[in-house]
Amino acid sequence: MKFYSQLLTLLTRNLLLKSMFAVKSAIGPALKLVVFLVAALIGLSGCASFDFGLGEAEQPEEAQVAQEPKPKSDTVGDESAPSNVSTDQTGTEITEPKLTPEQMRIAELKAKPNLYFAGSPIPPEPATSLFQQGIAAKKQQDFEKAKSVFVQLTRDYPQLSGPYVQLGDLVLQQHELTGNTEEQAFQKTLTDAENFYQAAINANQHNYFAHNRLAKVYREKGQFDLAERHYKQAINSWPAFDKAYLNLGILYDLYLGKKALAMRQYETYQGLQLNPGRKINGWIADLKRQIARANQ
Repeated sequence: MKFYSQLLTLLTRNLLLKSMFAVKSAIGPALKLVVFLVAALIGLSGCASFDFGLGEAEQPEEAQVAQEPKPKSDTVGDESAPSNVSTDQTGTEITEPKLTPEQMRIAELKAKPNLYFAGSPIPPEPATSLFQQGIAAKKQQDFEKAKSVFVQLTRDYPQLSGPYVQLGDLVLQQHELTGNTEEQAFQKTLTDAENFYQAAINANQHNYFAHNRLAKVYREKGQFDLAERHYKQAINSWPAFDKAYLNLGILYDLYLGKKALAMRQYETYQGLQLNPGRKINGWIADLKRQIARANQ
């Protein structure tokens, strides 16, 4: 009996391993397809960006992903268990440091929904393919082809806001590359970009990429109230959109002289970063010194 029991165990283990391998093989290609489709959807919705000569450089917006806070303990809901105590895989209790009020505020921002991606329509496959052609042409600086592709997308799929954002980006990028320093030409470029970004917002009111870009255009035009409004609208659409806090802080700091408000935006931006850089830390320290001197 012992021999047959061992034989049965061995056969069962081999069968289980073969089943796991088959599932893994089937999931692999499917997972790759899902990743590709998600990347294409994000591109159509928001699009990549760079420094358009308007003051700040943005990181690729495909990387802007809402980070939902993870529960720290399996004892959630148990009022008798301390909130800062969790257990590891062996069941050993681990006492974690309590969050500061500022860390709790940042965690709450990260937990709020991204209204843009939640409400964006899923683009059909032909639109995704065409959009990628436009992006490729833009990277190769074939601006006429890129413009033609994005214009076609706005005609065939007017409900998609991403192509309008790309057209606004193209206008600014082309002007920057020409090196034209005439004020009249620059103002016309800003107006053209403004119209495209506004069209993107008309297609999707929660496109925070478009709000952020439009705000920087208004800032360059000296329309600071409109710039502030659109930075705030970007934040309302996604409360964890770090670049909007940074740009709003710059508006308050350098253009409106509202140092306390600027420091608050910088601190929020800093809190949303996984690894805050020296620059933002230096800006916050400098603002604290300025505010302290002003209060003496």
